[in-house]
Amino acid sequence: MITVDIHDVKGRQQIFKYGRQQIFKVHLGRLKLARPVEYYSERLAALSPGMAGADIANICNEAALVAARHNKKSVDMVDFEQAIDRVIGGSEKKNRCGKLRGRRCVQVISPQERRTVAFHESGHAVVSWFSEFAEPLLK
Repeated sequence: MITVDIHDVKGRQQIFKYGRQQIFKVHLGRLKLARPVEYYSERLAALSPGMAGADIANICNEAALVAARHNKKSVDMVDFEQAIDRVIGGSEKKNRCGKLRGRRCVQVISPQERRTVAFHESGHAVVSWFSEFAEPLLK
């Protein structure tokens, strides 16, 4: 008879991080990177707890788009950080002023909505801070 012990939380985190690291290696191989693939795969796996393969592919694609928008020749860690923010939280909402000649700016997010979102997100941070097995806070 063969017995297999159940992994503790730390063991599960290591297994899932390793899996995400391998998935990142697959998707990073298609990009022109500023540093070796291994440099990014380990760091990005730590920054993306709970993400599936599709999320990881979206992060890599979005990072390439971010780098292209800034006319970069290769993708760097800053591009990946912006891509993770965009995949998790959606695109940044801004005021619409640039193309409205002679008209008032249209606010996409009201001050009240902005305040509500800030309280909501700070709640996530507080709960994560006091949770024993939560991933470390990054922002």
